[in-house]
Amino acid sequence: MPMGGRLMIQTRPLFIPDAATACQMHAEAKPGEYVVMTISDTGKGLSPADLAGLFDASKLSSDQEGGADIALILVQGLVRMQGGWIDGRSVLEVGTEFSICLPVASGTVPTPPPMPEKKLLRTNGADESSTILIVDDEDSVRQVMEYVLTSQGHKVLTAADANEAWAIWREKAAVIKLALIDVKLPGGVSGFDLEKALAAEDPTLPVIFTCGYSPTTLSNAKELKAGENFLPKPFGMVELLNIVGQALLQPARL
Repeated sequence: MPMGGRLMIQTRPLFIPDAATACQMHAEAKPGEYVVMTISDTGKGLSPADLAGLFDASKLSSDQEGGADIALILVQGLVRMQGGWIDGRSVLEVGTEFSICLPVASGTVPTPPPMPEKKLLRTNGADESSTILIVDDEDSVRQVMEYVLTSQGHKVLTAADANEAWAIWREKAAVIKLALIDVKLPGGVSGFDLEKALAAEDPTLPVIFTCGYSPTTLSNAKELKAGENFLPKPFGMVELLNIVGQALLQPARL
């Protein structure tokens, strides 16, 4: 809303009585009770083509402006995991509205068990969480990954290109336990180039590559294996945490 406007967040109950009604509402809807959270603005709006592509993972590209936003695709995945769905509507020069529908919990809410004490890695004899370097030129990707990882107790350093990442490494190399690097980076230095420079200084540093392209289309001698050292975009929160957890299980750096 570059000229200002109004942002509204509203909630309401929704009851879907049968399968026929559910089919009319949304392809992912099912009969039952739901809570709908609606978020709307009075901004510039989106064209029908742009609106249709918001949740299209095939339009994700690390070097294409205006590509689908991975943050929205992650939201869609999280909502689906809860048995709900997300829908969007927009009118140019009028505004945009998103509705998130989540099923109502049945029964009593169980008392959560006490949180276990976090086991923190030791660095130079001091207790502290794992420090992870994220290198990606898309702001939304860095923000989502940082949010997810910091919510699990990790410390996160972020960079938008290889030069910025190298400057961070020169200052924080002693505490960085893992690097998440996008293959396609601006400035003429690829993620593979950055990894080679880091490996020359510390060959024990685990590196996970991310990319919206298939590994077979990337010209690089390094073997990329999904779930081990490669995280294909778009990815969900579970995939991110799983691959990071596996990487951090490697022997600690001295």
